[in-house]
Amino acid sequence: MSTVTFKLPAGIRVREKIENVIGIITSRCERINGCVQYFVDPPRKEDGTTVPACWADFENLEIIDNFGITVKSEKVAFKFETGDFVRNLIHKKEGIIAVRRVDMNGCVQYWYENGEQNPENGQMLEFCGFEQEFEFIDRGLNKPVKKKPAPANVDTGPSPIKRQATGCRHIESSGKY
Repeated sequence: MSTVTFKLPAGIRVREKIENVIGIITSRCERINGCVQYFVDPPRKEDGTTVPACWADFENLEIIDNFGITVKSEKVAFKFETGDFVRNLIHKKEGIIAVRRVDMNGCVQYWYENGEQNPENGQMLEFCGFEQEFEFIDRGLNKPVKKKPAPANVDTGPSPIKRQATGCRHIESSGKY
């Protein structure tokens, strides 16, 4: 079991700065790449038409009204992690968890992929289900990588690719081109 920290609670009114969508946060999720996002659900217009809802990063949201809800970080516990290989007992499908989501009412859902593609457009299909519908198979993408030890007489030297604090990679220059 692991936790995800959400900086904003569900139920508050926000403005998404890029698309200028104003609405209520109705869901929060963590994607397989570690990105935490919030679902901004706008109300219907007076003429009955709808404004498209959107997923947004915390940095792109501005709080408009908290309706008396305390705005503080909240940790949500999830039974499975993104990258875990699971079986959905309802759909009878197995796959890798790509998204962990908690809705406004506290329901936990997981979106998972198993390699199936839409025959019409070739896009990857995602399936979803509630937490209690899943059983754990194994660590999936979270399995530790087993490294073979280098022979004692071989100098492997430092790796030319280093990770920055941002998670981005750069190649160290040796001064030779």
